[in-house]
Amino acid sequence: MCLTSLHTRVIGGDLAALDAIAEDVLPRLRQALRRAFRRIADDTLQDAAEDAIMDYARCPQDFHPSSAESLDRCLYRAAWRNVANSLDSEVKRRRRESRYATETAREDATRRMSQFSDSIEGDLMRQILKLATNDGERTALACWLTGERRTEPLAQALGVGVLSIVEQRRTVKQFKDRILKRIRRRVRVGGHRSECPTTVSARTGKSHG
Repeated sequence: MCLTSLHTRVIGGDLAALDAIAEDVLPRLRQALRRAFRRIADDTLQDAAEDAIMDYARCPQDFHPSSAESLDRCLYRAAWRNVANSLDSEVKRRRRESRYATETAREDATRRMSQFSDSIEGDLMRQILKLATNDGERTALACWLTGERRTEPLAQALGVGVLSIVEQRRTVKQFKDRILKRIRRRVRVGGHRSECPTTVSARTGKSHG
């Protein structure tokens, strides 16, 4: 019930509710992905889990928690698909590196940003975009929010496209971590922290009837 309630608030554009869901679900997503993909690098699994949260932030109404499938299960399916797509993309990247090298992240971000509407979910994404501190982050964040998952375009937006793929991955991972931390910091500074009743109960020893 807690996640379902937070989900309703996310649909209403509540950034604090999104942060509460991320803090609750991300650790469990990582653990579940580790069990499912034992031979895959932790960075890939971390990216898949964080990308699932941004998939959700982009279109929360596309996730349909129900009595048959909880929101965390919906997010796990999204994260699992992200891992599978990442593995497939890695194979294709090796075959078509020259094609990826010609893609311009800034042009792509401009096109993606033009697709933002004045809808509630668009308002939530604009709140997240305000967390970028420079043009490179803003471009990369726009790409990430609108579904870009490949390392190269995000690295190019961040200005590190000339570095090795290992360095690009490290920089993109640090960028993603910074954004999630800023969401948490913004929510806490604003005094709009959302917690699940079960979390509060565990901390205080009180039950909620």
